[in-house]
Amino acid sequence: MNRSFHQRFLITGLMFCALLVVSPPCLRAQQSNPSSERSRAIELYESAKFVDAIPLLEKAASQNPTDIAVLSRLGFSLYAASATLKDPAERSKMRERAKTLLLQSREFGDNSNLTNMVLETLLSPESADVPFSQIKAAEKAMHEGEEAFVRGDMDRALILYQRALELDPKLYEAALFAGDMYFKKDMRKKTCR
Repeated sequence: MNRSFHQRFLITGLMFCALLVVSPPCLRAQQSNPSSERSRAIELYESAKFVDAIPLLEKAASQNPTDIAVLSRLGFSLYAASATLKDPAERSKMRERAKTLLLQSREFGDNSNLTNMVLETLLSPESADVPFSQIKAAEKAMHEGEEAFVRGDMDRALILYQRALELDPKLYEAALFAGDMYFKKDMRKKTCR
């Protein structure tokens, strides 16, 4: 069974953690003198509250369509939020918009690992949805965990990934994603000091 989408989603999440530690110079340069709404959008993004960040990032992108920091964060937020959509057509539409924004960001000079990795995923024909588990309850827990993750609720995501692992002990993504939540929670503690 091809699990490349979910593996890439995890890798992308780990790359996001790397962004919390060191932002690429092209993204850091545009963060000086930001508007308060733009600052709030970036703050939400950096808190992994991707769904909450989207409306503010959309507004900031419309005000400055060449802002690399906004375009890349909006593209990633849409990509992450697409995992929560039940309707395949809506999910595809959101991923297409994410791809467009990330390609624009790259055109303006964003060559960050995160943007390149998400684009690689979005441009890949293998990015079709593949279930995590054949056990329905474990599958449901994983999807609910993804929804909690994109809303920035790391504690809830961790509980759901652990539940999925209990229901399907062979579900290695559940263990990986749970580990990712521990990592993100630890990174937040370190960055808030």
